[in-house]
Amino acid sequence: MRILSILLLLLLFAPPAFADDPDLVDTKQGLTYTKPAGWVIAPAKKGAVSALRAAGESKSQIELRYAKITGTHAVSYFSTFHSSLVRGKLARVGEGEAKTYGELKGKLTEYTMGVGDKQRSLVVFEFTTDVGAWLVIGMFDAGRRDEDLVALEKLLGGVATK
Repeated sequence: MRILSILLLLLLFAPPAFADDPDLVDTKQGLTYTKPAGWVIAPAKKGAVSALRAAGESKSQIELRYAKITGTHAVSYFSTFHSSLVRGKLARVGEGEAKTYGELKGKLTEYTMGVGDKQRSLVVFEFTTDVGAWLVIGMFDAGRRDEDLVALEKLLGGVATK
């Protein structure tokens, strides 16, 4: 009986199992996600809550941005973000497409920029949660766009909200 009591106490105070998963990332703003294979955690730049970069020589990166706003404020936030990209001379590839990844429902929009071998793709997935507005932004080398988009979609499909 004493051993059973000790085991129960250990289970009660043990950290969650995912705390030991080096690929699980907690944004501290209500989302967790699993880092895609072949990607490493990178320092988050100003305005981002989390960032990843492709391992190796690729300059591809994924960034998660969060704003503690909801409702019409979130709509304005997304609109302003996309307008700034267009003003910055990025070419929108079609209109934003409604997408669902796991429990996330949002809009995916793609842009291109650069010329020749300096061509890059910028993929933006926007969605809201009960606590705020999110932008998940993938900046991909043109030659890796399809491969990197798969990694972004896997990340999005594995997001869990708290």
